[in-house]
Amino acid sequence: MPKMQKGADTAVRLHSLFSGLERAHGVYYPPAVAVPNPEKKGKIEGRPSTKRAAPTVELWKQHLAGKVGLGVFMLRDDATVRFAALDIDVYPLDLARLAVRVREAKLPLIVCRSKSGGAHLYLFGKEPLSAALVRKRLIAWASV
Repeated sequence: MPKMQKGADTAVRLHSLFSGLERAHGVYYPPAVAVPNPEKKGKIEGRPSTKRAAPTVELWKQHLAGKVGLGVFMLRDDATVRFAALDIDVYPLDLARLAVRVREAKLPLIVCRSKSGGAHLYLFGKEPLSAALVRKRLIAWASV
């Protein structure tokens, strides 16, 4: 299978997994030159923006190519979510140890390194889930 096709398949899959608000999304344009900000613990800052349109597969392709950061708003108009995340901003972070803790606690979360070097712990639902219930669970799981 050609490389472009694999990227397209991945973009379609991510578009489906990260299904959220259909009337807006966020984008983040990385700086032309990556300069860490010493006042923000070395965080590299770009230019964020909110767009009043649904996220698309094409945006996912651009995201995967590193051209633009894509942010999907989790909360949908019917007060449900299809995915949610815990944002762990602890530095330095032992990602492998965190993954072990999540697995030992039998939490239905996927551990990923965030662009800042912290972690995102993702929850995905096959069906839309009550945002209020998901929020309560995430708060409880955050203390594990």
